[in-house]
Amino acid sequence: MLQAGETDAIVSDWIWAARQWEARPFVVLPYSKSVGGVMINSNDIKSIADLKEKRIAVAGGPLDKNWIMLQAIALKEYGYDIAKSADVVFAAPPLVHRKMLDGEFDAEINFWPYLARSKAQGLKFLTTTKQLSESANVSAEVPLLAYVFKQGWAKENPDLIRSFSLSSQDAKTILQQDDAAWLALKPTMKVKSEREFVALREGFVQGIPSSMDWPQISNMQSWIAFLRNNGGEKLVGTSKMLAPEMFLSVNE
Repeated sequence: MLQAGETDAIVSDWIWAARQWEARPFVVLPYSKSVGGVMINSNDIKSIADLKEKRIAVAGGPLDKNWIMLQAIALKEYGYDIAKSADVVFAAPPLVHRKMLDGEFDAEINFWPYLARSKAQGLKFLTTTKQLSESANVSAEVPLLAYVFKQGWAKENPDLIRSFSLSSQDAKTILQQDDAAWLALKPTMKVKSEREFVALREGFVQGIPSSMDWPQISNMQSWIAFLRNNGGEKLVGTSKMLAPEMFLSVNE
């Protein structure tokens, strides 16, 4: 929709935006650090080593960042190729979620709202995106999800971008501090239980960036280097270095 001009902004990961840079330059503002992890439904799985020969469902396809990190860590720390040693299925996020709850898989990699709902149903995290990031030696404090705008549109509307950024920051501050704000949102969240409501609220709040400015570009570059080495050009594109001008700052 963004590329077709049907909307002025979307939420996506900034790595997708970086991959488009040379052909279609997009600019980004921080949105969230909540991007998921690996969830299990068995007490027999205690570490990544125990995922060998298990059934794993992955949402987002073979280039999902959590899946890329899991493969790298399984090989480096546990000495096995999880893509070959496990029974891996790729599917849409809602289907992965439903089949996981039905017990058809031993582990799932999914988007964080589905994992929050799974957690409310009694499943537990084997590892989170933050923990995977730390094991992969990439910055766990980088917000991977971003507001994405066309560069040309952003240049034409700097005041609007700044107002939008500050409004987003104010809204997230309210959601961090005011339970009443969540109660107002609750009817739109389609939760099935109080536990699910709490899990979604906690997942969102935990992902709120500390500011609307980006970390140092070196922290962002560490992600590109890791993903290039482990996911290839299909994931990060042909550029080896990030364009600093892609990352908007409200303090500039």
